[in-house]
Amino acid sequence: MPVGQCTERVFPLILWCARLRSRTATRIRFRAADYAPRVQRHALGTLFAVLAVALAAVAVEAFVGADDARRVIIGIAAAAIAAWLATLSASAFRRRR
Repeated sequence: MPVGQCTERVFPLILWCARLRSRTATRIRFRAADYAPRVQRHALGTLFAVLAVALAAVAVEAFVGADDARRVIIGIAAAAIAAWLATLSASAFRRRR
């Protein structure tokens, strides 16, 4: 068999395999690119929710034992940060368009 005939038969097969491999890799890459930000967004939302609950508990404890101005200030600051973290958590769980 001459070299030219072998190349004509083998080369299209190699090109087909290369195209198939690149399409599959592109598909997997797009899936990973869609998956990672969603998981990170949900993880951040969970983290912000836990921190908001913890700071809300600090604010409640500060207000319950508010016998001086320092505890009231701590309670107000903790409540403000807890509210801010709660809004961040809610926006992280909101569905993107």
